[in-house]
Amino acid sequence: MRPRQPTFIIETEVNAAAERCADAARAAGHRVVRWTPGEPPPAAPDPIFLGSLTGCRDMPGVVGAPDRLRMSHWLPAVADIALNRDVVWSTVAAVAALDLPWPRAFVRPDSAMKPFAGRVLDRDALSPAALDHGFYFDDLDLPIALAEARPVVQEWRFVAVDRRLVARSGYAADGRQAEARTPPPAAVALAEDAARRAPEPSVVLDVCATADGGCHLVEYNLLSGSDLYGCDAAAVIAALADRVR
Repeated sequence: MRPRQPTFIIETEVNAAAERCADAARAAGHRVVRWTPGEPPPAAPDPIFLGSLTGCRDMPGVVGAPDRLRMSHWLPAVADIALNRDVVWSTVAAVAALDLPWPRAFVRPDSAMKPFAGRVLDRDALSPAALDHGFYFDDLDLPIALAEARPVVQEWRFVAVDRRLVARSGYAADGRQAEARTPPPAAVALAEDAARRAPEPSVVLDVCATADGGCHLVEYNLLSGSDLYGCDAAAVIAALADRVR
């Protein structure tokens, strides 16, 4: 019996990594369907979607369950290795009234679908508008997480498929750019541990090094909606295809 062949549905014009994944999937002999936002979700056998978080909504073949990748869901299992372990949970509506113990806070949505990007803000600057309310989203009851802002000196993105690391890339979070930087053994070991404990078997996870020399888990991300930066596209495509066969 011939092995099943997945169909890779890959969003157009989302990032350079998606284009490399499309090329790698074609080179490996897989079916590739390009999808543009605004079009109906394509019907395809054994679909695997790669694109943006917005594209993941109502799309077949999304790898991972967004609800299981909420920070409030995964943090208790990995608090000992997490960068932001002491968290204040709140909502967008209540953020300006919070009496936080730190002068600067890292703020992110609880949701893995990330209605706004995580950011560092001065305590006195916290407001719904500072979190892009009314621009990217309108829900004032949106759950958020706040933690003390900690200086990060390096970051790496890892792709885990079936709890096995298959690709990695350095990146600069400020510019969302890939960097050719090999992670040290301590970062790889922490990523392997985080992959074993992840709420989903196949995820993208970010690891950082802090100024004190420690390595920490920054977050888990939905694989189908993540920028893979400089990760080995052929390795990611091969690992995802093996899940279908």
